[in-house]
Amino acid sequence: MNRRILIRLLPLYVAVFLMACVFWYAIEKVFMRQIGFSDGGIGVMVAAYSAFMLLLETPSGIIADRWSRKGVLIIASVALALSSWILGVSNDPVIYIAGILVWTVFYALYSGTDSSIIYDTLLEETGSSKNYEHFYGYNKVAGCAGLVVGSLFGGVIAQGYGYRAAYFVTIPVALASIICLLVLNEPKIHKSEEKAPIKDYIVDTFKSVLGRRELFALVAMIILLIILDKLLFEFSQLWYIALAMPVVIYGIANALVAGSVGIGGVIARFSGQHRTAVILWILFGAAASSVCLVFVKNITVVIISQMLIGVAAVALEAMFSHELHDQLSSRVRAGASSALCTVARFFAIPLALIFGFISDYSVFAAGWELFAVVAGIAIIFLFFHRK
Repeated sequence: MNRRILIRLLPLYVAVFLMACVFWYAIEKVFMRQIGFSDGGIGVMVAAYSAFMLLLETPSGIIADRWSRKGVLIIASVALALSSWILGVSNDPVIYIAGILVWTVFYALYSGTDSSIIYDTLLEETGSSKNYEHFYGYNKVAGCAGLVVGSLFGGVIAQGYGYRAAYFVTIPVALASIICLLVLNEPKIHKSEEKAPIKDYIVDTFKSVLGRRELFALVAMIILLIILDKLLFEFSQLWYIALAMPVVIYGIANALVAGSVGIGGVIARFSGQHRTAVILWILFGAAASSVCLVFVKNITVVIISQMLIGVAAVALEAMFSHELHDQLSSRVRAGASSALCTVARFFAIPLALIFGFISDYSVFAAGWELFAVVAGIAIIFLFFHRK
C-alpha cells in the first residue's frame, strides 16, 4: 500500500524538487546590494511582496480547492520561470521588486497546495491520514534536495558566469516541473463534496481555522512558524554580508541552511510516541540558536544556528499541520492552509520592515526578532496546547 502511494506521489515529489531548484536564491541578497538595495530596502521589498501575498494567498487556495490543485501548481511553475527572467534583467530596485511580485504569484499558488494533495491522496488510498508525516516528510526532503542543488550550483554559476546567469538558468528547470505535474494523478476527494457558493465558501474557509476556539493555540503556533521560516530564509544572507563572507561560499552556506528543510521533515516523520519531548527539545534548540545569532560573530556558528532554526520551523510545522488537517474538511483544506499563510503575511509585513531597518545598524541586533518568535511558540505550546 505504502509503495503504491509513493509511486502515485512521485511526480509531485519530482515537481517539488524542480520548483525548489532555484539557482538565484543563494546569491539574491548580494545581487540586490549590487543593483542598489540597502538592508532597509531589502526589508521594504520583503514587506511589499508580503502585502501582495495577502491579496493572493487565500484566493489561490480557494481556486485549488474548487478547480484543480495540480493545475494551480502548473501555473505556479510558469510564474516562477517568468519571475526569474524579470529579476535577471533588472538593473534597479523598482524592476527587481516588480519581478519579486511575479515570484509572489508562484509562491502563493504553491503554498499549501502540495500538502493538500498528499493528505487527500492518503484519504483516497487508505481512508486515513495516519502516515501523513511520512509522505509529507518525503515531500520536504524533495524540496530540500532542490534547494541544496540549486544553492550549490547557484554559487558556482554566479562565480563563473555572473549573478544574472543564476536567474536565467532557473527558467528551464522551473518549466520542466510542468511535465511532472501533467502526469500526476491528482486526488479528487475534495471535488466529491458539495460546492457552496463562493462567498459562503470564503467565510467557511476562514471560520474553519480562525473561528474555532479549540484550534486557537494550534493556529497561532502555525502562524508563528510561518513567520519564523520567512524571516530566517529572507534575511539569512545579511549575516553573511555583515561577516564579509566570500561570494563563492554563499552557495555552500545556503545549501546547508536549505538542508534544514529535509532534516526537519525526517524528524517530523519519526517523532512518534515521544512527540511532546521532541517538540520541547526542538524549541530549546531553536531558542538557543537564535541567541547565538545575536551574540556570536563566527560564520560557522551562524550557519549552524540558522540550520537548527530551519529544522525547528519545518519539523514543528509538519507536526502541527497534521493536527490541523485532521480537524478540517477536505473541501477547504488547501484554502484553510492558504488562509493561515495570509494571516502570517499580515504580521510579517511590519516585522520584515523592523528587521530590515534594525539590520541597517546591526543584523545581530535584529536577531532578537527571531528569538521573540520562538519564545512565543514555546509559551503557547507549554501553557495552551501541550498534550
